[in-house]
Amino acid sequence: MYYAVLDREHHPMMLCNSCVRLGSQIGELSEPYYYFSISDTALEQNPWRTGMVYLLPAATFEAQPPLAVGDAQAHVAQAASPVPVEPLAKLAVGPEDFPFLDRIRGHRDADLQARIAADPSGFPWVSTAP
Repeated sequence: MYYAVLDREHHPMMLCNSCVRLGSQIGELSEPYYYFSISDTALEQNPWRTGMVYLLPAATFEAQPPLAVGDAQAHVAQAASPVPVEPLAKLAVGPEDFPFLDRIRGHRDADLQARIAADPSGFPWVSTAP
């Protein structure tokens, strides 16, 4: 839904986002942790729009494997299908439907790019915009 409500056509921006659940050694998962950040110059312009969320068949999708984080594992809510799929349905959504709209942060693109270059696995590369 995040991608559906961002008007990237009229507001060029860099995105930095994630949804992660931490797993313990006994297999329990934490509640999800969300992070959303866009270019501060775009955020200042309220770059929201209506868009579509597509519901896809799950059969051919593979979840991203967990990442080791110290003694825990980070389960990233991301999956991909190695083959094209046809949507089962589509749902129109607007900014008012996105429950984290007021939590989208702004970042300076140059700061984000520098942090990514310096530490590619250092997500979320938090940058405080003025």
